[in-house]
Amino acid sequence: MVEGNRKTFKWMLWLTLLLVTGGLHAIEPSRRSQFDQAVEAYRNNQFEQALEGFVKANKTADSAGLYFNIGNCHIKMGNLGQAMSAYYSALSRDPANPNIRHNLEFARSLMRDQIVEDTDIRGIMDVVRNLIRRVSLKAHQILFCALYLMIFGLTGISLLIHRSAFRYKGSIGVLVVMLFLQGVALSMRVAETHRKMGVVSAKEMKVRYGPSYNDTEAFVLHEGMRFVIHRKSGRWIQIELADGKVGWAPEELTVRIR
Repeated sequence: MVEGNRKTFKWMLWLTLLLVTGGLHAIEPSRRSQFDQAVEAYRNNQFEQALEGFVKANKTADSAGLYFNIGNCHIKMGNLGQAMSAYYSALSRDPANPNIRHNLEFARSLMRDQIVEDTDIRGIMDVVRNLIRRVSLKAHQILFCALYLMIFGLTGISLLIHRSAFRYKGSIGVLVVMLFLQGVALSMRVAETHRKMGVVSAKEMKVRYGPSYNDTEAFVLHEGMRFVIHRKSGRWIQIELADGKVGWAPEELTVRIR
């Protein structure tokens, strides 16, 4: 019985190592001097030069802070759609940052189209989704791994010390339920992170019922409006708004949220 417990413990150890090491990845450091030059250009109101520097630095860093700075440059230059795309990209990486949320709300106030967003609270599921969105994907992953390691530790103790085989079963049961709920939250966050979204970058964009200028006009959107991208046909993308409206838009009049 003890030998079987040890084999089970070794199997759990192998699974734990796989879970931990499977999430590791190399991150290339950002170019500090390039960032400093961009900051200096921004302070001197040279927004185009600052934007170029932040974009180049972000190619290696891909950080919430750089997307935030990119959005600020676009706001100063009057590019509302590009600014909102950058702010949404920053928010997906650092959802609890109050500065990002504040600037995004300011940008939204400049929009001509005012529509209910999927971030607005209308029911209990909206509350749950927004609570999950308040935590970054990385934090969800860390919490999931932490819960698993706690279960692993208590189970390992129970298996190795035969006398306490049932001592921690209550605690383990609670942790298993928490791990399940965190797994659901993590899966929802992953699905949302991989959802393709974009923003209208043109001052005005006519959305049609089909992927052609010959198709009938469905509705008109203005700069800054966010949407989900379903599929692509040539130079056209099928989009859906938060209120359920669906249509086809020219891709060159939009910008992706990264």
